[in-house]
Amino acid sequence: MDVPLLEQLACLLAQGRRDAQRLRDAAGGRYRERAIPREHLRAADDATRTPHRMLCGDPTLSLAALLSEQGQGHGPDPDAVCVDLHPALVDEPLVARFARWIPRLFLLQALGPQADCRVRALAEDHAALRLVLDAAWPRAVIDDAGTPDATAMHAFDAGRVVLVLADDAARCGSLLPDGASWITCVGDDAMAAQVRHACLSSGAALDIASVGATPGEWARRHAGGKPVDAMRAALAAFGATPLAQSNAGTTPTGRRRAGMEVLLGQCARDGLRTLVWVDAPDRRTSDATLCRAITRRDMGAPPWDRVVILGWHFVPTFAQHLALHCDARIEAFAIGLQPSTGRRSARPAVDPDGFRPMRGLAAAWIDRERSRSQRDAEWVTVQLRDDHDAALVDWSIDPDHDGDVFRGRWHASRDGDAALRTARVRVPWQPGPRRVCIRAIDAAGGISEVMSIARHRPDEQAPWPLPGSAATQAPVEALC
Repeated sequence: MDVPLLEQLACLLAQGRRDAQRLRDAAGGRYRERAIPREHLRAADDATRTPHRMLCGDPTLSLAALLSEQGQGHGPDPDAVCVDLHPALVDEPLVARFARWIPRLFLLQALGPQADCRVRALAEDHAALRLVLDAAWPRAVIDDAGTPDATAMHAFDAGRVVLVLADDAARCGSLLPDGASWITCVGDDAMAAQVRHACLSSGAALDIASVGATPGEWARRHAGGKPVDAMRAALAAFGATPLAQSNAGTTPTGRRRAGMEVLLGQCARDGLRTLVWVDAPDRRTSDATLCRAITRRDMGAPPWDRVVILGWHFVPTFAQHLALHCDARIEAFAIGLQPSTGRRSARPAVDPDGFRPMRGLAAAWIDRERSRSQRDAEWVTVQLRDDHDAALVDWSIDPDHDGDVFRGRWHASRDGDAALRTARVRVPWQPGPRRVCIRAIDAAGGISEVMSIARHRPDEQAPWPLPGSAATQAPVEALC
C-alpha cells in the first residue's frame, strides 16, 4: 500500500459518506432517484415468470433508486450482494476506483444490512480495501479468488435475490446467478448492450430501467439552476457566435426565464451561413424541435442556408423524424460532456470534440396479413432498410406498442440471427390499426426506433353501392 493512498483515504471516506448520506436523505423526498422502465425482454411463454432487473445509469444513483423503492415497500430486499472491483481499464489508479466505489459501499450497507456480502478485487488491493470496508461496509467479506467462481456464485436458491455490481461487462455477466433472481446496475449503454445480449442468448426474462435519465433529473444534477449557462457553453464549444435575442436569457437570480428554452447562434460550415439551435438541457429534442428549427431557418432575413440542432437528449424516433423531413440542410448533433472530475460544477463541461452526429434506424417496411389457417391470428412482416445494416447489432419488434414501455415479442439475437433484416411475427388478429415499433441497438448500445401505424388489409373489397340502393357502412378505424 503506497503512502499517498493512505493520506487520501480519510478524505475519500468522508466525501463518500457525505454523498451517500445526501442520497439517503433524498430517498423519500421529491428529488429522489427513480428507475423508469424502458424495456421488457420476455418470451411469449414466460409472462408469469419473475424477470431479472437491469438498472441503466450511474450505479451510485441506481443504488439510491433501489433504496427509494425499499423505503416505499416496492420490491424485495437483496439476500446476497456480490461486488467486483476489478477495473475495466487496466491503467486506472486505485484512488480513482475508491472515489467511485466508496459511496456505493455506504449505500450497499443501508440497502442490505443483513445480506450475504462478497467483494472481489485484485490481490494487491486487498490491504487498502479492508480498511475501506471496515469503515463503509463491515459485513462484507473479501474473496481471494482472482476469477469468478461459478460454483460459489451460481448456487443460489430460486427464491433469493442477488445484487451484482461490476465495472467490467464480462465479469458482470459471469457473476449473474442461474437460479436466483438478480439485479444488476450498469453504468453505460455499451455495458447494458452486452448484458442484454447475454440474457437474450440464455432466454432469461429481463426488465431494463433507466435511472436519472429523464431530462429534468439530468439537468438538475449537471446544470443546476443555470441551464442557460450550459446552453451557452455548448454554443461556444461548437464554435458558434450567439445571436442577439429579444428576451434576456436569465432572471436576476440566474434562473432561466419563461420561454427561454432555446439558444440561437450562427457560424459558417462548408462556406454556408448556418443557424445553430441549442435545446435546453431539461428538454428532449424531437420532431417539434425539427419543425421549429426549419421555420426559424426559412424565416431569417435573409434566410439561412442550413440549420444545425444541438441537443442533450433525443427521442429514440429522432432518426425517423429526420428522414421523413428529407432535407439535406438539417444536421443534428448530440452534445458530449467531458469526464467528471468529482467536483460539482454550476454547468456541465462540454467537450468540443464530443459532438456526435445523430444516426440510427430511419425507416422500415411493415405489412399485415391475416392467417388463412387460423382466422384469429395474423402475420406481421417487418423489413429494415439496407443503409443501416452495418451499424446494427440487434433489433426487435413490438407489434402492440403502448407508446411508453417497449415489449419486444421478437428479438434478432434470440429468435433469429443478428444479420437478419426481415422478420415475420405471428400475433393475435386485430381488426383495427396496429401500432408497431421496431427498436434497433448499435454497437455502442445506442437505441433508435421506428414507429408506424399498420392497418389491416381487408379480405375482399366491398363493391361500390349502386344508385338507389342502401349504402353500405364502411368500417371506421380509430387511431386513438
